[in-house]
Amino acid sequence: MAERGRLYLWPRNRSFGDSKARPVVVISPDAATRHGRRWVVLPLSTVSDLASNPLAYRLAPTATNGLRQASFVMTWLPTSVHADQLQGPLGRLTSAELTAAAQRCDAISTIRCAAGLLPLKAPMIRGACGARESNQQKQDQSTNQQPQTNSQG
Repeated sequence: MAERGRLYLWPRNRSFGDSKARPVVVISPDAATRHGRRWVVLPLSTVSDLASNPLAYRLAPTATNGLRQASFVMTWLPTSVHADQLQGPLGRLTSAELTAAAQRCDAISTIRCAAGLLPLKAPMIRGACGARESNQQKQDQSTNQQPQTNSQG
């Protein structure tokens, strides 16, 4: 079982085009990791260009987190992974670090909801982000509400 805030090594994530292992931090609630084998994680990167990105959260290497070099939590890329794909744990974030990274994730979710942006091919859950409907639902409704002509005359 993983704990929220633990760092693991993800050997290779083909969806990101990775050819090397990448550290990730578990952000799933502890109850979810106790009862399931798919966890939500945030990938980390050592690319220094991320320093200017306000959504990236910088982590300095410490004995607690197990990182070897400064890394950035890519808070805009939450990803679901199967627990069997992860190696470790490497270490853990402090509660302050986890809170700071989570706040950036929350800000991103709020922006996406406010803008009406939804994951591709994902149905809209009624009540999430207000009562917005997906673009496909709106298109379907407008197609069904075409003005009808009266052929009687």
